[in-house]
Amino acid sequence: MVRANGAVSLRELARVVQTSEVTVRRDVRALESEGLLDRRHGGAVLPGGFSRDPGYPQKTHLATAEKSAIADLAADMVEEGDAIVVGAGTTTQELARRLARVPGLTVVTNSLLVAQALAHANRVEVVMTGGTLRGSNYALVGSGAEQSLAGLRVTKAFISGSGLTAERGLSTANMLSASVDRALVQAASEVIVLADHTKLGADSMFQTVATEAITRLVTDERTLLDDLTSREQHALADCGVQVSVASLGLAAAESGAHQQAARRPAGPPGLAPGSPLPGQPPPGSPPTTALPPVPRRPPPGSPGGSADGRPRRPPPGSPPTTALPPVPRRPPPGSPGGSADPRPARPADRFRPARRRPLAAPTAPLVASAPMDAASETLDRTTELTVRRARGGRGPATWGQRAIHSALVRLGTEAPRYNLRLAAPVGPGTEPAAVLRAYAELLDLHDALRTRLVVEDGDLVQVVDADGVLPVALLHRDTPERAAADAADLAAAYAAEPFDLARGWPLRLALVLVDGLVRQAVIVLSHTAADGWGMRRMVRDLMLLTAGRTAGELRAEREFAQPLEEAAEQCSPRGRRRDAAARRHWREKLALGPRALLPRPAAEPDPERPFPYALLRSPALAAALPVAAARLRSSDATVLLAAAATELARLGGQRGFLCQVVVGNRFTGQAAEAVTTLAQEGLFHLPEVADEFAETVRRAHGPALTAYRHSGYDKPKLDADLAELRSAGVELADHSVFWNDTRDPLAALMPDGTEQAAAVERELSFPDVFPARPGVSVAVDVVMVPGAVELRMVVDGALLDREQMAQFLCGVEELVLGAAG
Repeated sequence: MVRANGAVSLRELARVVQTSEVTVRRDVRALESEGLLDRRHGGAVLPGGFSRDPGYPQKTHLATAEKSAIADLAADMVEEGDAIVVGAGTTTQELARRLARVPGLTVVTNSLLVAQALAHANRVEVVMTGGTLRGSNYALVGSGAEQSLAGLRVTKAFISGSGLTAERGLSTANMLSASVDRALVQAASEVIVLADHTKLGADSMFQTVATEAITRLVTDERTLLDDLTSREQHALADCGVQVSVASLGLAAAESGAHQQAARRPAGPPGLAPGSPLPGQPPPGSPPTTALPPVPRRPPPGSPGGSADGRPRRPPPGSPPTTALPPVPRRPPPGSPGGSADPRPARPADRFRPARRRPLAAPTAPLVASAPMDAASETLDRTTELTVRRARGGRGPATWGQRAIHSALVRLGTEAPRYNLRLAAPVGPGTEPAAVLRAYAELLDLHDALRTRLVVEDGDLVQVVDADGVLPVALLHRDTPERAAADAADLAAAYAAEPFDLARGWPLRLALVLVDGLVRQAVIVLSHTAADGWGMRRMVRDLMLLTAGRTAGELRAEREFAQPLEEAAEQCSPRGRRRDAAARRHWREKLALGPRALLPRPAAEPDPERPFPYALLRSPALAAALPVAAARLRSSDATVLLAAAATELARLGGQRGFLCQVVVGNRFTGQAAEAVTTLAQEGLFHLPEVADEFAETVRRAHGPALTAYRHSGYDKPKLDADLAELRSAGVELADHSVFWNDTRDPLAALMPDGTEQAAAVERELSFPDVFPARPGVSVAVDVVMVPGAVELRMVVDGALLDREQMAQFLCGVEELVLGAAG
């Protein structure tokens, strides 16, 4: 709320989260101590308040990749012979560097940095305004600058600022700068605002340009990675602002993970991402292939190593040294047992470098075995990635690691259902050395990929290895179609086997080559290493690394949490208070909610009863959600949750509603970028569903925020709390309904390969049934697919039949469509 509005009163906060001003004041004080807010009399503002204005040295290191991409796109909007004005700022400075190549261009500016960037451009005429120098941003301001712009007329104005909202437009923290920018804008026929994702949704003291005066916004893809900035971008578009989004390569990076999930047979809801719910593997899962624990060898010269790097026999008691398992293969088309029509590749799963850079040599040695593939008569082998002197250490496990680890222990042999997998094309084909180098850099960048979980004295401990070796299977196939088919099979086989989390890294890798170039990448992760949101960010980083970036560069560009740091924060006094407050919230809400959400059968249900699976694919729902959210002044996630509460309460004959909602827990910048497992369940309690849906959405807003706020906690401790209540005879509210909105904004960036996506039609189907799922009555996943939103629902067949499932899914859709108008 503070980021959206710039400031908020304690009274409004207390109303939204349905608590006292005393409690809100205490929480605001805690957020201020974390540097997230500044307190003001009766409220709170963004850090530094509206007057915060970082100087040039600070700004020049912020969002550098984003500013570069924005400048590239904006430069394409300038034509030969144009006369333009360019305001002050680090983004406009980047633009100026690209304008030097435009012949016959006239640039009017009040920025010394813009003028300097164009000083040696022989074909560009630069006109400086007068005025007084403002040293913090090297700009000329004051009456002299404004007077020199009077009577000027140009085609375009390119300006930036401190913040941009649909409500107030562009704003800045300095009054003199705002006044000059307004004069620049008045001189132009077209006003183009350059604003990276850090500016959207932020506000500052002085308005520069009203929203209605902005012709176009040029921003970066990260605006879609956050619900707030995505909504702000849509709101600006609704106000008539044309929005141009500069690519950072995130769409290509994410396409494999997103499109694979969209195209493969859907698994049961409640399993992705991050939700430790009992369930069954997706229909059509391939037979498992044995995958032994990943071996580790010491680096050359260390104890147990050798000077030339060749492996020695491991000492007694160490893990056995083993190779990757055999790869499932199909005979080639036309051969005995083969098919004349091979399984087609999946063009939607593009896994493409974002931009080209000179590729460094791989950091990993290529040590390989060489079994012969009789089917394709090509050589397969296993190479190794070696990590040395990376960040290492040990400490307590994080809350997310504990939650997933305890779920895996409960599932036993069914634990592989939680593994995350990806098989995605690398187009148009990349040298193996480049991808292997990227794999090695990825291991260095994200500690979670080198983290083992060990039980010591009854407690779970994480061990981050600074050194180690990870095998990578290299498969050679003769056609792209066979490469795609075998990559999918290998990903399924790797995912079907459990990880030895105490002895090996939670990661399996493979590459499939055609004609010596990598055409498919295979990645399988344990859920203890990342949730679905984390895996998408890992894939994005892998694409940047494949394009030639380094782990050091990415680390310098953005901050992100590592598991050891996360655990240290959770063990701090503030973290312990957060854990205690969350567990208290669960105990209180489970004492208040309805004891049965759906009517229970009189007799004990059959333990072998089926759990039907229903799927509604709705293009209309995807289009209506942002419209309904804007009209109801809420988030689209809250609108959907309120619709689900309305329909399920109606089916159960209840006035109140309670469910477990999976929360990504990526509320801060560091958490948003983290590759780790953060997602946990929050407890959403809506005491009474209103007769009017708009009122239900309003009532749901506070409970939803409260559920999100209390979604981080020590899960084993919460389980012990609830067990203690049950043993004391306390009847807990029914919390067997699970709601999992998996729509990561990053997934919205995914193109459908190089071709246009086919038109999506509305579809309601019942693809499968699953065995009974203990502790679950209803589980719904909300999934974003190209052109539509899918609602995937699994229900206890003893509680709801298929007709009622259809009523629920269609009812949710109708409520949102009705709210959209």
